[in-house]
Amino acid sequence: MHRKEKSEGRSSSATHTAESRGGGGAREPAMQALARAARGILPAPAPAAQVQQARGIVVHVKDGNLERALGVMARKMRSSGIERLIRARSQIHHHVKDSEKRVLARKALMQRVRSQELGKKLRDILIKKIRGQ
Repeated sequence: MHRKEKSEGRSSSATHTAESRGGGGAREPAMQALARAARGILPAPAPAAQVQQARGIVVHVKDGNLERALGVMARKMRSSGIERLIRARSQIHHHVKDSEKRVLARKALMQRVRSQELGKKLRDILIKKIRGQ
């Protein structure tokens, strides 16, 4: 390619810069021309390092069945704890009775105890597995 360009009287660097600017003319494929024209219209794709997972709950509506999709969404919200967070946020300015505080504290304590017991059991299992027992 460089020999042909030199025989036409152009230097290879001048041709290279003209092609990199998109001055290839008829030699440029149509898809590249379309992509170059759309560059200012469409947002630039995010680099692979900056792509993030979708946050929140994603529910697919199959066959236009919106009722079922709403049921699936409600189930996912309940299981993920979002429903509790939403309720807690809406009740920030409300007074919580002392009896309710005690009930919530007892529930939190029981959850902590269960979590610690599970951690101990898993730790024991891993230790036994490592030791080969």
